[in-house]
Parts: sequence; structure tokens; C-alpha cells
Amino acid sequence: MTLRKDHVNLESRQIRIDAGKTKSARRNLDLCDESVEILAARMDGDSPWVFPSDRTPGRPIGKLQGPHDKVCRETGVSFVIYDLGHTFATRLIESGVDVPTAAAISGHNGLRTIYRYVHPASGHKKEAMQKFQAAQMRKKLKVVSR
Repeated sequence: MTLRKDHVNLESRQIRIDAGKTKSARRNLDLCDESVEILAARMDGDSPWVFPSDRTPGRPIGKLQGPHDKVCRETGVSFVIYDLGHTFATRLIESGVDVPTAAAISGHNGLRTIYRYVHPASGHKKEAMQKFQAAQMRKKLKVVSR
């Protein structure tokens, strides 16, 4: 919420995150196409903030809970904002990103923390076991063919 416009570099497709509890949380983050598109639309205006406050001119928005709760009520969807971080970390792992890289992208300083965020779906676990079984079958075929 406190992202400054001068910390956004759309040309290099990165944002600089200076705030965070740990050194790992303070990092440069590469952006995907959709993120670049969203941020580009927010760069107009005189405010130094990507997400300026409507209530307090010259300051960033202070909290998301009110607007978030309103949207959830209107749409009938129920989730907390922190679910987004868990979903993001899970999708990184499901898309084949290794755990240390997922931890670095998410701003976690250790593998133990990222494991609290990742919640593999049953289908993903089933697919992993099928890959394991296929690898074991290839291994057996190599032994037999010698």
C-alpha cells in the first residue's frame, strides 16, 4: 500500500520494495505482464504514491479492510487479504518454481516460512505422485534393459 511511484520501473519491469520486517522482504521484484499493465494505469496523477489515499491527501492508503469487506459482501465471496499471499505462493510452487526461489520472490527469509504459505491442492499432489511413478518405471526399465 505504501509503494512509491519512484520505486516502480515499468521499463525494467521491476518494483523496489523498501518496507518489510526482514532483509528478505526488502527486495526488487520482477513483474509479470498483468502487473505492469495494472501499475501503468496507476502512474498518472501528482501523488508520489501508487495507491494514494482519498481521505488524506499526500499520503498512501492506510488500510484495505473497509473496501475489501465491501467487495466481499457485494460479490458473496469470503476471504481475507492474507489469503492472496498464500494463493500466490501456492501457485508459484504448482507452476514448477523451486522452493528457495518462491521464498525469495515472496520475501520470506527462510524455507520454513514459505512452507506455511504453500497449500498444494489434492490434484497437484496426485500429479506429483504420477510423475514419481513414471520416473520409477523409467528407472526399472533401464535396469532390466542392461
